[in-house]
Amino acid sequence: MPLTLYYGSGSPYAWRAQLGLEHKALAYELKILSFSAGDTRKPEFVALNPRHQVPVLVDGDFVLYESNAIVEYLDEAYPGRGAPLFPGDVRTRAIIRRFILEVDNYLYKATDTVLDQAFWKKPEERDAQKIDEGRNAAIEELAMFSRSMRGEYLAGPLSAADFAFYPLVAFLYRAQKMKLPDLDADAMLTPELRAWKSRIEALRQDHSAALEGRVIADDLLAGPDTSTTQQAMRLTSTAFHDGQRIPGEFAFCVIDPATHVRLGDNLNPDLAWSDLPPETKSLALICHDPDVPSRGDDVNKEGRTVPAALPRVDFYHWVLIDLPANTLPIARGEFSRGVTARGKPGPQAPRGARQGLNDYTRWFAGDKDMAGNYFGYDGPCPPWNDERVHRYIFTLYALEVPRVAVQGNFGAPDVLVAIAGQVLAQASIAGIYSLNPSVRI
Repeated sequence: MPLTLYYGSGSPYAWRAQLGLEHKALAYELKILSFSAGDTRKPEFVALNPRHQVPVLVDGDFVLYESNAIVEYLDEAYPGRGAPLFPGDVRTRAIIRRFILEVDNYLYKATDTVLDQAFWKKPEERDAQKIDEGRNAAIEELAMFSRSMRGEYLAGPLSAADFAFYPLVAFLYRAQKMKLPDLDADAMLTPELRAWKSRIEALRQDHSAALEGRVIADDLLAGPDTSTTQQAMRLTSTAFHDGQRIPGEFAFCVIDPATHVRLGDNLNPDLAWSDLPPETKSLALICHDPDVPSRGDDVNKEGRTVPAALPRVDFYHWVLIDLPANTLPIARGEFSRGVTARGKPGPQAPRGARQGLNDYTRWFAGDKDMAGNYFGYDGPCPPWNDERVHRYIFTLYALEVPRVAVQGNFGAPDVLVAIAGQVLAQASIAGIYSLNPSVRI
C-alpha cells in the first residue's frame, strides 16, 4: 500500500516532505488540499492533524505530521530505498540537522518580509522600504549559508538539509516571477549558491514529482492558492495501479537470467481519463523516468553497480500531442507493439495526433544497429545493475489550444515549453520497474 502525503500548494514544508519521498524513491499518493476552501479545517483532516497544517504523512495505520519528523521517519523506516536523507557519519548527520534548524529558525524569519509583501499584500498595499529591508536581511542570511557550505551541497553530500533550504530559495524566485519583478533573486544569491541551485534543479526532475504532474516545479510558477474546489481530473490504467509495478509486457526490456536482459513486448499501456475541464481543446501526454543515472560509468557493467545515491536525470519515454479532447481512451498496444530497431516512424500518429522523439534516440545514437529516430512510446529498460527502483510517470495535460506550437522532430522539453500557460488541468499515474534481480519491488 503506497504512502499518502497531504500537501498544500505553495507550502515550503510540504515541498520538503515531498522531496524526501522522491529522494527515497518511494511510491506515494499525493492529496492536494485547498487552503482557501478550508480543506485543512474539515473534520476528516483535523482527525489526521489537529493543528490544521500540511504536510501530513499516512503510512498504513501510522499518521505523522511536521515536515522534519516526516523526513526523519522516511529515512529510518525505509533504509533500503532510494538514497539516504541523512548520509555520512554521526558528525555529518549532526551538521545536516543543524542546517535544517537554521533554515527554520533564521532563514524563514529573514525571508518573511519579502514573501509577506509579495503574496499577502495587494499591489497598492506593498511597502517598497519594507521590501528593500527584507531583501537585505535575506541576502545577509543567504550569505551565511553560503559561507557554511561544506561541498557541492550544504552539508557535503546531498541531504535533507538541501531539501529544507531549496523551497525557500525557490519561493524567492516565485515571488519575483509572479509579484515582484524587480526583486532580482539571482543577485540575492552568492555565486556558490547559484551553482548549488543549478545542481539542485538538475535533480528537480528526479525529486519532483513531482511529481507528477510536476507539483513542485509547477508550484514555482503558480499563483497563490485561490481555488474553491479541488482539481478533479484523473488518469487511470488497467495495466498497473498507481505506484505499483509495471508488468514486463509494457517494457522495452525484461529480465533474462542468462544475459541480464532481453527485449520485451513494448506495448503502450492503456490509459483513460475523466473530468476534463469543459474548455479543453486537446490533450498532451508525456511519460518520463526521473531516475536515470546522470553518469554512465557503471551502467550495465559486470561486477559493478549504479549506486542509489547517484544524482539522476529525466529520460522521456513517450510524447504524444494534439489528441482531440473528445477522443476515446488509449487502448493497450494501440501506439506501440514490440521494439522497432532504429525507431518507429513519426511524428504523425493515429487519431490525427503527433508523437515526439523519445530519449532512446539519444541512447542509441552511437549504436550501428539501433541508431535512429525513436518516435512514440518505448517502455522501461533501466540499467540491470541499478540499485534504485525506477519510476515511470505518465502525465496527461488538458490544453486550451487544439494544436501544440511545435514543428518537425520535437521532444518532450519542446512540448513543455510550448504548453506553458496553456494547461487547464493535468493528472498523472506512476508505475515502477527494475531489471535488477537484487532489488525488491
